[in-house]
Formats: sequence, C-alpha cells, structure tokens
Amino acid sequence: MSILILTGSPRANGNTMELCKTFLEEVKMMGAGTRYVTLAGKDISPCLGCYACLDAQGEYGFIQHDDM
Repeated sequence: MSILILTGSPRANGNTMELCKTFLEEVKMMGAGTRYVTLAGKDISPCLGCYACLDAQGEYGFIQHDDM
C-alpha cells in the first residue's frame, strides 16, 4: 500500500505539516510506502477563463507557466 498526502496549506512548517508527518511516520512503520507533497511556496495561478487552453479537438492543455 502507498499513501500520498498532498497539502495546500500556505504555511510550509505549520500544524498541518506536523500532523501529516506524524501520520506518515506511523504508517511507514506498518510497511506502507509514503510520499508527502506540499503546495506551500508554489506559484499556482488561477484559471483565467479565457479558454486558450482548449484546442480544436476539445482537449485541454496548459497555457500558464506556473508550478502546476
């Protein structure tokens, strides 16, 4: 079993991270694979609503150059 925790808290070293680290340490001792990903400090721009990401075939792509 593998566990991924993705946090969106803007505080990289806050209470959320401490809670998640404790949880991951416990499940790791039980044999689970673990990974922790934080979005703190990432440059993630909101959708512009311009539909420039939609191509002629109806597929979506990325037009913004952020950390996504």
